[in-house]
Amino acid sequence: KGTKTFCSFCKTHCYKSEMREKIYNRIVEYTELHPEDEKMLSQLKRMRSASISTIDSFVGSVVKSHYHLVDIDPN
Repeated sequence: KGTKTFCSFCKTHCYKSEMREKIYNRIVEYTELHPEDEKMLSQLKRMRSASISTIDSFVGSVVKSHYHLVDIDPN
C-alpha cells in the first residue's frame, strides 16, 4: 500500500524547515529517476503537510492528546 506515516525528529526548531527541504529534495531526485513510481509521487505531494517536529514537541503533543490514559496532568 505504501507509506502513509513517516516519523522525523529534529534537534532544534530551526532545523525543521531544513529537514523538510532535505527530505523533499531526496524524493524529487528519486522521482526524477523513477517517474513511474506513483507511491513516491504521492509521498512528494504529502510533504507539504508532513509534520516534522522536535522530539520534545512530539512527546508533548502525544501526552496532551492521551493524558487521560496515563493519568497525568496534560500541562
